[in-house]
Amino acid sequence: GAQLANLGTQVGAVMLDQACEAIAGARRTTGRDLFVSVNVSARQLVDDSIVSIVAETLARHQLAGEALCLEITESIMVNDQNVERLRALCRLGVWLAVDDFGTGYSSLSYLRHMPVSKVKIDKSFVDDIATGDPSIMLAILSMAHSLGLTCIAEGVERAEQADRLSDVGAQRLRR
Repeated sequence: GAQLANLGTQVGAVMLDQACEAIAGARRTTGRDLFVSVNVSARQLVDDSIVSIVAETLARHQLAGEALCLEITESIMVNDQNVERLRALCRLGVWLAVDDFGTGYSSLSYLRHMPVSKVKIDKSFVDDIATGDPSIMLAILSMAHSLGLTCIAEGVERAEQADRLSDVGAQRLRR
């Protein structure tokens, strides 16, 4: 149990370090304020060292917090201890995004109280919109915008999907 969790944290720390090293180089090369997104698992988030690992990694690569976006799943939000860790990460300036939004089982009230700035709308809803049923996408966009959240549509692969998303008010698209 504990050894496996520790291994997950170590692997996550290596991946985080590599991502931050890459984005620091890209920022220096381009002179642009680019950011990198890194998935955080539930196992990594239960480890109390996650905040110090992120802070140390940002410092090692001389990155401001906004150069890093941590992607979490909806299920992570239902644990109060995770909320405190996420708030601590936000105090570092790190962005938080809910990945695969709309497919989890969390209460929408968690979204309102979480320090989240982005939702990544699951690809299944993008697929639905291409077939002519925008109802769920419209509901997600409306709710997210009313909470001041940025929406990113996942899995946009065809021009008609992008056009349809634009028609219903999606502002940011990502493949």
